[in-house]
Formats: sequence, structure tokens, C-alpha cells
Amino acid sequence: MSFICFASTRASSRLAAALLLCVLLVAAAAVSAEPDDLPVPGWDNTCKSPFGVCAKVETYQYWGEKPRDRLTFAVNGLMKDPRNKDVLTVWLLMDDPDVEFAKELARSDINVVVVYPRGTKLSTTYYACAETKGSFNDACWMDEKCAADLAARTAKRDNLFNASHFSADQVAHDVEWLIRTLGDGRRNVVLTQGLSSVFALRLLQLHKDIPVGVIMMDYAHPLLFDTYGYLGGMGHDVALQHLLALCDDDVSCVGRLGAVEGSWARLQTLLALAKSNKLTCAKRLNWGSSRIWGSSFAEQFRAVLELMLRYPAYPFLSSKNELMSLIPSMLYRLQRCSDKDVSALNALYRYVTAGKGFTCPEDLYVQTHWLVNEFLQAPPPKNVKKYWTGEANRRVVVPAASNIDAFHTAAVKFSAVPRTAASETLPVNATQKVLFISADVDPLTPRGAASQAALAFRQFGSTAKALQLRGIANQPAAILTPCIITNLKFYKAHAEWAEPDQCTLDASKKLDFMNGPTKEFYGVDDAWDYDLPNSDDGSSRGGGDGDGGHTSVIKSVFRFLLILVILAALGAAAYYAYNYVKDRGIRFHRVSDNFYDNLHN
Repeated sequence: MSFICFASTRASSRLAAALLLCVLLVAAAAVSAEPDDLPVPGWDNTCKSPFGVCAKVETYQYWGEKPRDRLTFAVNGLMKDPRNKDVLTVWLLMDDPDVEFAKELARSDINVVVVYPRGTKLSTTYYACAETKGSFNDACWMDEKCAADLAARTAKRDNLFNASHFSADQVAHDVEWLIRTLGDGRRNVVLTQGLSSVFALRLLQLHKDIPVGVIMMDYAHPLLFDTYGYLGGMGHDVALQHLLALCDDDVSCVGRLGAVEGSWARLQTLLALAKSNKLTCAKRLNWGSSRIWGSSFAEQFRAVLELMLRYPAYPFLSSKNELMSLIPSMLYRLQRCSDKDVSALNALYRYVTAGKGFTCPEDLYVQTHWLVNEFLQAPPPKNVKKYWTGEANRRVVVPAASNIDAFHTAAVKFSAVPRTAASETLPVNATQKVLFISADVDPLTPRGAASQAALAFRQFGSTAKALQLRGIANQPAAILTPCIITNLKFYKAHAEWAEPDQCTLDASKKLDFMNGPTKEFYGVDDAWDYDLPNSDDGSSRGGGDGDGGHTSVIKSVFRFLLILVILAALGAAAYYAYNYVKDRGIRFHRVSDNFYDNLHN
């Protein structure tokens, strides 16, 4: 009996000890997990139109450090049923989010989630200087005071606004957290546009096995793109050549220019005439010289041409396709130089120099941070004016010096955040399916960047593809909508991207050299007011003395009257000669064989 009691007591003691140990372990685990584990985000349906679902996502201030420090960012979704995980889900990261594009995808039975990264206006941690009013200029470049304020915050390591919290690496970790939580069990595609492509690339660099497809539109290669290079004209000449090549392929466009030698050669001819002060229209146009736009007409011509190609120069905003479409007609008008042309070109100059038609983004503070810390391939030039002048001398078109001056003023004050080693190399042998779509007429896209990135993934044509279409301008989501939808549906069905011949464009969004909207820019409805092709030598058919087309008409009438006078004189002379011969006749003398006899005849 005593043995039984002892055994029972011993068993009870062991059980109690085991239970106590279990309770202690659970308590310890709870204590250690409480500050480290992020709450799993969930969908909310109290969202702003047109979004049906949305979420505030809590994340670490800095992944891998101080897990108790948190911040949040926002996502908005277009989903018929968030519980249905059989629908393809696209996560959009775009410089200038295109809600209409998102709605078009949603209409094709695709779930769309627009991601507003940390530091943007829709995140709870809005990365901005203390005084936002007057903190940037009309061209959207941050001022020196604002940059210094943000740098001072970064100097305080424990400050919520430390610049290291808002790097592309941290955004990539956030996106990976989204995929693991809200995207769990779904077929996911990360779709980026413009400079935001850096987030997708960082995602592939830092999370090499993440099961997603990736599409990068208007792809700016973060290992090739350089902010100073962009503001110094890198990529602009190539983009302009691509645009004018489209004009050459259009019989109506190149025919109106009269450019037998090609549109690019015609541009070079007009620039040469402008530099030598032989361009007739230079004397007639009211393009006032200034520090911003240049003192000579040639400099003004280049600045206006560049703004038409990329308007505004600030790289996170979409440019105007309508302005790009007017470049051939602008060359035509500049050479012909009639009264109508002078009026239209003056209206164009007023538009582009006034900075109309765009609003600076609310997120320009964190965007400046990315331009400085993700897109500088070398230290800032010591003498930025000398740097810009050197670049301008080597290129046909170049952004105004005021842009690089303004950026440089902020950049040298801004906090430098060291990049991680992973961000310095492209992924190799990636398991994800990646599609690069380059914008051939956008100066943001370095020449061949998409192809180089695809090749760097080691499996060109399989893991990564480069889709190079013609006439793709800055932020091309609208024109690429049919192409993107085709590829997304193909990816859902086959886990591959569609072949290039299946990619169609939205015809209504293509560059239109003939019939695009012009009233806002030229002040007239007809882009060309076409009459006759221009000459190959670049000479004007208009007047150069201030009377324009009126002088040309007078000269034409004078030439016509002069021809009539000459013809009348010739007719009168012929009539007089005829009557003279008729009245007097023509006497013929017999020629003698004797030379002396002929002297008397």
C-alpha cells in the first residue's frame, strides 16, 4: 500500500512539474513573441471610392532591428470577393498611381491592389520636412532648407524619420510581407512602373525564392539609371531619335516635313542654322532669353524641344504624350515660319515655360530620398555647372540647367544611406517569371536597359523576357493595358508570359503626329496648318522681316508681275521684229567666188 501511495505521489509530482514547465515555456514564448511578431493584416471595406477593400499594414521601422518600433503603410484594393483566392492578384507599385488602369484590370476579373509605400502621404509615417509649404519649387524640386531638415532628423538615430527607414530595401521587405499575408494562397504578380521598378528589383534581390511573377513597365535600370545623368541629358537624344523614327515611318508626317534625309537629320539642320543665327524664325519669335531657358535662340530651341519630349522634367510624374506628338509639327512650323506659325510657336513657348498642366506630387520628399540614395551611381559632381555644360555640349537636347541646379542643391544636403551589398548586383538564375517592357521614347529608360536586365537573369526568353515595343512613352500603363491584360491572363493559365505578337496596344493612346489635341499648346486646332512640304536645306518659306506670310505673298505677287513684264517685253520685241521684216523684206546677195567683188556688194 505504501508503495502504491509513493508511486502515485511520484507520478503526480512529475505531472505537476511537467505542467509547470509547460506554463513557464508558454509564458516565456509569449513574452518574447509579443514585441517581435507583426499583426497579420486584414481587409477592411470602409474605403474611399472606387476601392472596395483596403488595409493599414503594420510593419517594422527597420527590418532586422528594434522590432518594437513600428510604422504603417496603406493598400487599396479592387476585388469582387477578397475570400476568393483563385483569382489572379496584381500588386501595383507605380510612380504616379493610375487608378483608371487599375479599374481596367479589375474589369477583366483580376484582383488589383495599389500599394502606397512607407513614407508616402497615405502611410501613417509621412516622410516630409517639418514645414511643407514652400518646400519645393514650381518644377517639383525640393529646396535646400527642406533637405537640411530631413538630414537633421536622420542624424538622430532613434528618430522615426530616419532616412534609412525609407530605403528601397525596406519597401521590398514590406512587399514580401504583403505577399506572405494578404497574398497567401493566391497567384500573385508584382507590377511596377517607372522608377518604382526599383522596389520589384529589390524584392528579387532580397527574397530570391518568393513565388511571384513580376512585370516592370517603363523600366529604369537602377544599376544604369543615374539622376545626374538624366538631368544632364542621358537618354534624351536616343528617345528623341526613336520618336522621329516613328515620324519617318509615317508617310504623312515625314512627307509634310519634306525630310528626304530623315526627320533626325532635319532637326540637326535646323539646330545648325539656329547656332549660326541663320534660322529665319529666330528673329520673329517672342522667346525671351533668361537664365533658365538660355540666352541664345539655339539654347531656347533645345530647352523647348526637351520639355516637349519630357514634360515636366521631374521624373516621378507622367509626361504629356500630346506634347511629344507635336515635335514633328513644331519642326515644320519653325522652318516655314508663317504668321500662323509664329503665333502657334509663341503659344507653345508660353505653355512649356509657365509650367502648366501638372501638379507636384505629395510624395516628392520620399521620392527625392530615392533619387539621391537609390539612383546615384557616383558621388555628386564637384562643379555641377561644369558637369552640365559638358553634357550639354555632347548632346542635342538636354533638360534646363535649373533642374540639375535645384536637384543638386538638395542632394548635397540630403542624408546618404549606404546601400546593401545585395542591391549592387542583379539576381542570377531567378526562379520568378519576369517581364520587362521598356519605354523607347522616354528619356528615363537608358538604351538597352531592359535587354541587359533580362540577360543578367541568365535565362533570357524563359525566366525573363524583354518586350520592346515602339512608341511607348513615359508611364505607359494606359497604352499598354490590352497587352498587360493578355499577359496576366496567359500567366494565370500557363505560368508564362505571352509571346510578343499577342501584345496589342490601345490605339487611342498612341502618339498621333497628325490629329492629336493642339488647342492647349498651339492655340489652334490644326497641328500643322499644312500647305506645302518644306525644303531640304532648312530655309524658310515665310518672311523674316516681321511681316511673315504677308511679305511672302507680296514677294510672290512681285515675282509674278515681273515675269509678266518680261514676257510682255519679249512679245513686243518679237512683234516689232516681225513687222520690220515684213515691211522691208530681207535682201539676199549673191556671193561671188571673187573675194574683191564681195567687198562691193
